[in-house]
Formats: sequence, C-alpha cells, structure tokens
Amino acid sequence: MLNQNRYHWYENTDALPPTTALVAENTSYTSSTSDTVHRLRVGIDVSNNSVSAGELYKLQYATNTSGPWSDLGAFSSGTTWRSYNNASVTDGSTFSDTLLSTATVV
Repeated sequence: MLNQNRYHWYENTDALPPTTALVAENTSYTSSTSDTVHRLRVGIDVSNNSVSAGELYKLQYATNTSGPWSDLGAFSSGTTWRSYNNASVTDGSTFSDTLLSTATVV
C-alpha cells in the first residue's frame, strides 16, 4: 500500500533541489497569483509492496479532500494545475537531500 505521509511547498528555481520553502512542512499554501510556478515535494510510505526505481505515479488535485480528483496537466496544456519544464533539470534526476522530516530514502 502507498500512502502520502508528508508534503512541502517550495519556490520554483531552475535547479535540481528546491531551496526556499514557502510554508512549513504539511502546511497548505495559497499563492497570491495564479501564474506563479511552485514546487511540491511529496513523501510516500510503502507498506506490503516493493517499489521499483523509476516507477511512475500520477499526480492528481482537488479543491477538497472528497474530490472530484483531476489529473495534473502537461506543461504545454492550458489547465490551471499543470507541470512546469525547468530547462536545466533532467527528468528523473535524483539528489541527495530528502527535504522531508520523516524521509529515509531520496
């Protein structure tokens, strides 16, 4: 079973690790503008499963915890919530800092 256990919002920079936290860990964040790019670090607990390196997950969002849930849009889409392409960061890159208080694996 996979369960989200932590999350942390950061300012977006065109660099691999995010550096400037916008709020404390596990704290919701409301942006002052709709066109500002942010980064989200999410921690997932894995129990009774094994997870392979490079395994892909789908990020979804909702305006409340009961849904409805929608898929995050591609960076080239016009959806309100969509991915962003930092040109200097290669997809699938890893870095050595976990950034979340309970993380044990990068």
